[in-house]
Amino acid sequence: RPHTGLLECRNVNRPVRAAYDQAAGKLTLANRMLFTEIRDAIRIRLSLEVDGDPVWESCLKEEEIPVIGPGEKGSLPLPLEVPDAGRCYLKINYEKKQGDELVPEGTFLGSDEFLLTNTDPGNRTVRAFLDRECSGKAPALISEDTRHIRISDGDRTFTFNKLTGMFEAIDLSKDGETVHFLREPMRVSLWRAPTDNDRPCVEEWVRAGYDRAYTRVYETRTRSSEEGVEICSRLGLVADGLQKIMDIGACWLVGRDGRLSLKMDVRRNPEFPDLPRFGLRLMLPEEMDRAEYYGMGPMESYTDKNRAAGHGLYRAGVDDLYEDYIRPQENGSHYDCDYLLLRGSGAGFFVCGESPFSFNASAFTEEELTRKKHNYELVPCGSTVVHLDYRQQGIGSASCGPALADRYRFDEETFSFSLLMCFF
Repeated sequence: RPHTGLLECRNVNRPVRAAYDQAAGKLTLANRMLFTEIRDAIRIRLSLEVDGDPVWESCLKEEEIPVIGPGEKGSLPLPLEVPDAGRCYLKINYEKKQGDELVPEGTFLGSDEFLLTNTDPGNRTVRAFLDRECSGKAPALISEDTRHIRISDGDRTFTFNKLTGMFEAIDLSKDGETVHFLREPMRVSLWRAPTDNDRPCVEEWVRAGYDRAYTRVYETRTRSSEEGVEICSRLGLVADGLQKIMDIGACWLVGRDGRLSLKMDVRRNPEFPDLPRFGLRLMLPEEMDRAEYYGMGPMESYTDKNRAAGHGLYRAGVDDLYEDYIRPQENGSHYDCDYLLLRGSGAGFFVCGESPFSFNASAFTEEELTRKKHNYELVPCGSTVVHLDYRQQGIGSASCGPALADRYRFDEETFSFSLLMCFF
């Protein structure tokens, strides 16, 4: 079975590369082959997708492709009517034109994609969610003590832990039944199960306490308004025996319709090494095992490993999102996502961000993936483990190549991270 690294290699070495000038309506093709003209060997399929839905498709005829010899470039007119709203991409697929003994006709050889400019480039699914009118009763602060803040709108109850600065329970009651969405408290996550390429970094990450970091709250304030109940905390991310890793200002808002929003302003201590990741971890019910997302897929994708993937609307079971490596390690992330929807057994979870984010959804925790040496030893944790990442460090090549390129290092000292979540 080809691993995602081989699929990545295939597209990096595709026989044709394209460039598209939307203003001029011109497509330029570069022939990477050494002996063959493009029109003699390659079939080129085009499509225009809006939020993952194809609205136009075409296959270039042989006479439409200019004569482009080995190592040369050529252009052809390609004016497009781009819809005013939605995330629009021009997709180009390259296929084997004539089969031979080794490669059948129609074999996929690689692809290109181009983000198109329009009036409203936001994802329409996210827009519909954000523009939906608030309904229901305004949530109210129902109790507060030295450890917990409880907020309810009659159907949903949110329990916030003032020691960790995270929600430890979110419960929804309907028709006499209650869904407990969090099987464990939310938490900020820095650690990822080390990949083969992370081996030079692991000792440094462990010394920095990234594998055992937790949040400590210094101050919490609550405020009620027409929008809902706001909880703002000043907290630090710490590991026992070490100085503080980072300072975080976190503001949560439990909105009128039960939506939960978060904004984090983060300042990392520059004395600490590059981060493996930064994001939230949620342990959702195991039954929530069907995913829909708009982002890079269908195979795993990272900031420096996404040439084989493409932007689109994808649906998969959580088990199918897992990329099986013989030695367990970080896997299955999806990069540059607009939203994630998880469903199962009458309950659902929707999340989007002000900016694209990455996510993992898996039956295994990062601790389990770190501990075990072989894939057959892995034990599911009994929950759907969801990571919502502002960013991950690049995958890199340090197991048998150079160190990670600077542009893929997670070395930011300050950044902001925002999410909007709905439990239903």
